[in-house]
Amino acid sequence: MFVDPDGRFVPLVPIIIGGGIGLLIDYGISKLKESCGCESTGSTAGPAGNAAIGAGTGSFGKFASKPRGGIAGGGKSGGRTSPFSLGVQKALDGGRISIPTKNAMRRFGRGAARAFPGLGAALTLKDLAEAAQCLKQ
Repeated sequence: MFVDPDGRFVPLVPIIIGGGIGLLIDYGISKLKESCGCESTGSTAGPAGNAAIGAGTGSFGKFASKPRGGIAGGGKSGGRTSPFSLGVQKALDGGRISIPTKNAMRRFGRGAARAFPGLGAALTLKDLAEAAQCLKQ
């Protein structure tokens, strides 16, 4: 409320935090593999890939607070939404996109919300399995 009184700012904090977490995961896996002398010390996605997955998770995850929850807040339920969804609504409210475009973007956002955390978790588990194999040797 005090940082963005006009409500024009799409929250970047979850995106930045997600990118940072992705980089930390990459760093941790690389150091774990390096400590046991693995041939490949990098993670599958690499630092940029892990940061992008983390930022994507921050963009589409339910991190931002809506002014009100439920029907009064313009949604089915809940007081939290993604920065992406808030940006789409602001674009609609500002007349920059049409309702069909908003609906298409929201469908994309819902798919991405499921895909990004799943992709990040799958790659992390794969890298941890490789590191565990390396530690056994």
